[in-house]
Amino acid sequence: MRWFSVLALCLFCGGPVAPLFAADLKARCEQLIDYYEWFGSSRHENTDGVHNMTLMRARIDCDHGHYEQCIAELEGLLRQKKFPVPPPTDR
Repeated sequence: MRWFSVLALCLFCGGPVAPLFAADLKARCEQLIDYYEWFGSSRHENTDGVHNMTLMRARIDCDHGHYEQCIAELEGLLRQKKFPVPPPTDR
């Protein structure tokens, strides 16, 4: 029964499992930012490219550790721009 308490403490209080999860979310943020910068910043008339305010806000959220918010913003931006949302990759 003691091992269950230790496991619960690690899972719910940010023990050894939490940094791995945060690293995965950070990698996903960076993947989506790179994807949008590559495909969304073209030289066409109707593009906002790297000057997109949603992209800038998502980049700041990622830098400050708000990974879930960053991912949600970027996935919404990609859908709005009619880009397919890429699946998460293993880094």
